[in-house]
Amino acid sequence: MRRVHAHQLQLAKAAVSIELLGGIATYAEVSERHPNYGHDYQLARKALCRKSASAENKSRGDGQDADVSTPAGAISAIPLGLSYLILAPFPWQLASLRQIITLPEMLVWWFSLPLLVLGLWFTIKYKLREIAPILIFTTLLTLTYSVLQGNVGTAYRQRAQLLVFYFVFIAVGFILMKEKREASAQRRMEEGGKSRGRLRWEDRAGSKDLPVAG
Repeated sequence: MRRVHAHQLQLAKAAVSIELLGGIATYAEVSERHPNYGHDYQLARKALCRKSASAENKSRGDGQDADVSTPAGAISAIPLGLSYLILAPFPWQLASLRQIITLPEMLVWWFSLPLLVLGLWFTIKYKLREIAPILIFTTLLTLTYSVLQGNVGTAYRQRAQLLVFYFVFIAVGFILMKEKREASAQRRMEEGGKSRGRLRWEDRAGSKDLPVAG
């Protein structure tokens, strides 16, 4: 078991290393061809995208004043941006008919979040090797959208692009819950059968001990 976990840890480190090396190589190539395409330039572009999205919906209240043009600002914007990316629109933000129409979908999504967490836990613990490419891509894209998103509408559209990956883990969580319920039902049936068998045995033993009328 320890050997399996060690192998999974090595695989995760290798996957992260490959992702980082690929990003560094891409950045170096692009920077060489386009000198203005640097780190600060990219953060400024992200800040501009965020401000443009914020201007579309001034009533959203989701961190409009966050400055993501610096690394510290981008990191500080992730927690609030992630909460809006995963959970928005919130019930108190359903002010128009178009937003209210999304309520059935949001109810299904909100109730699916425990399955998402359960599926992530299981796949990371037991199936990291098989799921590593999807997990790395989904995590990076989620963090990127957490920085870029500027309002509820943007968060909703960006999450729609990620749902196909999220539902992979939700399906895993659903199967785990289903198997757990089936195992519990099977265990109850077996215990019930044992209890009924014991009662029948006791009834027979009791009937043998009864005195015979004569």
